[in-house]
Amino acid sequence: MMRCLFVSLLGACFFLFGAQVGAHEDGSDPYDERGLAKGQWVRPALTRAAQAIALDELHINPGLNDAWVSDGAPFQGLFITIYPELELVFVAWFTFDSQPVTGVAAFGAADQRWATAVGSYSGTRIELVLELTTGGHFNTAEPLAQQNHAYGTMVLDFQDCSSATVTYDVPSAALSGMFEVHRAVDSNIALCETLSLAYDPQPGLKSLPEFVNPDTAIAIIDVSVIPLTERGLVRPGYDLFIEGGIITSLGPSGTVTIPDGAVVIDGRGLYVGPGLGDMHTHLTTSGQPAMNESGLLLIANGVTTALNMGDGGTLNLPGLDAQFAGGALIGPTVYAGKDIFGPSDGFSPNRTAADRAGATAIAQRAFDEGYDYIKLYNGLSPEVVDQFRIESARLGMPMIGHIPKSMSMTAALDAGQQMVAHTAEVYFTFLANQPIEALLPGAAQALISRNVYLTDTLTASEAFADMYGGNTERLEQYLQRDGIEYIPQAMINGWMGFFNGGLQPPGSQPGQLDDRLAFFKQMNRSFADQGVRMLLGTDSPSAHVGLVAGFAVHEDIRLLTEIGLTPAQIYEMASVNPGMFITESLGLDVGFGTLEQG
Repeated sequence: MMRCLFVSLLGACFFLFGAQVGAHEDGSDPYDERGLAKGQWVRPALTRAAQAIALDELHINPGLNDAWVSDGAPFQGLFITIYPELELVFVAWFTFDSQPVTGVAAFGAADQRWATAVGSYSGTRIELVLELTTGGHFNTAEPLAQQNHAYGTMVLDFQDCSSATVTYDVPSAALSGMFEVHRAVDSNIALCETLSLAYDPQPGLKSLPEFVNPDTAIAIIDVSVIPLTERGLVRPGYDLFIEGGIITSLGPSGTVTIPDGAVVIDGRGLYVGPGLGDMHTHLTTSGQPAMNESGLLLIANGVTTALNMGDGGTLNLPGLDAQFAGGALIGPTVYAGKDIFGPSDGFSPNRTAADRAGATAIAQRAFDEGYDYIKLYNGLSPEVVDQFRIESARLGMPMIGHIPKSMSMTAALDAGQQMVAHTAEVYFTFLANQPIEALLPGAAQALISRNVYLTDTLTASEAFADMYGGNTERLEQYLQRDGIEYIPQAMINGWMGFFNGGLQPPGSQPGQLDDRLAFFKQMNRSFADQGVRMLLGTDSPSAHVGLVAGFAVHEDIRLLTEIGLTPAQIYEMASVNPGMFITESLGLDVGFGTLEQG
């Protein structure tokens, strides 16, 4: 019934298929070998003359920042800028001539035109989404209304530090093809080659261990089994045999045949149960190995299922799940929600639905890209939510997420929303931002009667309150938490941007949200006790400062324990209920949430 398992000992969880068998002993850093600054994400100094490098030694780096031109199309080219701290690439694609053409110009004609693109990179490839900007004018200082239009896609494949192949597809203009580019000047080739040879996918991070092949036959003997098939059931003194990722035998110790060659784990004093689920993640990897660790860190903390609630518009989450499932990367089963915004939310047009037609288009695109859920956000109108209700039924993509500010909670739930992404959303809507305890039974009944799930995200509420108003003392405490040593500087930079901006609005003070946090805790306790179908979710790792993928789940378990929930209630939130939610909402037999043979 399960793809993966974890064992618990004194509150610490580790993935059985991820048993540590080796690690780097000397702590060596490739930067040391070439005299470059250890652990830095900034551009290091050039330390040697250029030399030819093999394709498998080449990695995208700021040495590729340059103007690139094409001999086959002399009046067009690219400006490429790599931002390693953000793990993003900006590209301007231009065509030009000395004389403009007459009449209506189309992209690809001879007069001056630009398309811009932002995307991610991995290895020797850059993948970009093209946008066309209209309404502006290069030669005026007057403010003009401008619009960015999603235009197509572009892929750059680099053969070395001086040449690349460009593949583009612009469906709306019926343009597609491929052309070769090379640098306009060669001054940065040496820098590019030096940075490629010094490449470390996780500069400054703690080395990660190797892992047992998931197909390895494993036996756990004399272990206490928590099957979660009924509340409070524990079966001590059991043996399990796992082969090909499936529990093929399960029974009292001595009744299970263990073949020669199996890895045997002594389970005395240990417990084994279903893997955990984090039902509110933001896995923003941007294609970089240092960020891809989020999946591994989830697995290492016993999280075998994750629901992603938004990817920043830059990452193919369905593709990431395929890499996890296929073994190219280590990570949990990921279900992907496509976050969709209203005009007032201030996001790019290709992520915004302003009317029914826009809702239909963006829902269809999300379906075609392989997303599982439609995630609603604050600024959507009732009309647009109603259209998403229609598209949800047509495409089989359930609606989840925030409660739009234009609607009451009951109206949003009646429109078909199947999961509310934060307990705080109930506070903002049903309770009208007031800590009114007498309203909690009514809010609980509104959720229960409509069979709607509620995600706690209590660890995110705690982090937001603790650091609100620029509380630097609490910030330092969060940056000393377990797991921070695995976090790349790019993510920490993003956290600091949020700390310096979103957590310090004008007039904010440290401690200002402490009372609200205490009430959020009371809400979660009340809803769990009243029978609301609760889900554990963390809003990690990229959304809130100091919340490390996987480690944040155990912070949430700590908080749920502190507010008085029983271990059985917490385990149901973290395993049984996520399995039920995925099964009911998607109509899938996911086999997640209980531990059973087969």
